[in-house]
Amino acid sequence: MPARVPPPLALLKALIGPGVVFVGYTAMFSSYWTGASWAYVGIAICLAEGIYEPRLRRLDYRIQTAMICVVVVFAALFTIKIVGAKSPIDALAHMGAPAEYPPNAQIAGIEWNPKFADVRVALNDPISDDYSNVNLVVRPNSWVYKAAIVDQGTGCSLLEEPGQKIFAATAIKSSEKDAITADNTFGKLSVRDSDANVFNALASDSGYRLTCSFFPSHSSIEIVFAAVATNNDLLKSMPPPKLKRGEWGFSVGEFKPENKNDTVLDFWGPKPQPSAVRLAGTYRNGSRTYSIDKTVKINY
Repeated sequence: MPARVPPPLALLKALIGPGVVFVGYTAMFSSYWTGASWAYVGIAICLAEGIYEPRLRRLDYRIQTAMICVVVVFAALFTIKIVGAKSPIDALAHMGAPAEYPPNAQIAGIEWNPKFADVRVALNDPISDDYSNVNLVVRPNSWVYKAAIVDQGTGCSLLEEPGQKIFAATAIKSSEKDAITADNTFGKLSVRDSDANVFNALASDSGYRLTCSFFPSHSSIEIVFAAVATNNDLLKSMPPPKLKRGEWGFSVGEFKPENKNDTVLDFWGPKPQPSAVRLAGTYRNGSRTYSIDKTVKINY
């Protein structure tokens, strides 16, 4: 006759499977696939308990069958609703208003220029779950003067990524001994000279990083990019420095405006026609972190 297991130990034994499932599910918030694996181990323990537990085997077979079915249904729901759940971010890229904006127009805080191409990128959470920890780099295949979120009430932020940049200044004061210096602080570039001329960033080609702590379900975020084309004739006079891996540097050039009313903004070439936008980064839905890396065609 088999030894009788004391009720407290029998209860502890019965709770091992559910306990492992709970621990695995909790661990999914820090290490998703490790936690999911432990949750499946707990489900397997529960299933083994339902099949081989002597106390259940002595009961009516329908009770044992019902217990096994509960475990199987839970495993199926866990797989479908959590592990296999789809959490996409839809993306659409298109050109803005086809007509020219009026002089000095402000588009999402950007003072517009006729040489800008209005590129819009809309991101959408199409499901009923809220996303969090959105961290995406959005990069049109063109140089960009500035970018901004159209609706500033979204709670998201947009910062320029480190990379190549073009600076320019109108020489208010000039001397033969003028020394130009550039600083790179963790990818944030700044330029100054010894004649106290003010250098402004004209364009970058590295894209912008969108971060959102919260992305509500069935909502959208729209970003506007002021895309520009560089004046290649001027760039040819400033060949890039020869750099080794991990180094950075800059080139300096000087040009005289063709007309007396020209400004540093005339460094840009004609309005560009970018064709695509690259999206890359991560976001979360519940305990799971999702990745996105795709190119979206710009609709004209």
